Amino acid sequence: MEATFNWCIIPTIIFALYYAYRSSFGYKEVIVPIWKNILSFIVMTIIIGMVTFISLQGILISVNNNIGQQKEYLLSGKIIKLDYPKEKKIGNNYTIEIERKVEKDTIKLNVPHNNYQKGQNFEKSMKIGFLKFIYSEN
Repeated sequence: MEATFNWCIIPTIIFALYYAYRSSFGYKEVIVPIWKNILSFIVMTIIIGMVTFISLQGILISVNNNIGQQKEYLLSGKIIKLDYPKEKKIGNNYTIEIERKVEKDTIKLNVPHNNYQKGQNFEKSMKIGFLKFIYSEN
């Protein structure tokens, strides 16, 4: 998500503003009160921006996993932080932060369950994709 924000936020905003303008103020044949056009422009900018952002995130993940060389990588380190939601809801993620020994930095990792403990050693075979995102196939 962070890479999508850094790489795609400006094109997403431009795209959303353009299509929101075309869908609200772009009609010359129909007379619509200005407040409806402004409201429509704001709502459409938000909706188109969100859909575009999520779509680009999926495209980046797909490109990372399916194009170019995929390198094997052993992620290992110590879990230093847990970020578990109070209640499990659709869309919530369990996240752990791992201090990597070899790279001497930390990395956040989305995990499928909350069975991890702070201070626990973590080791998993993963891959580094075309865009240098670390991912697991299982």
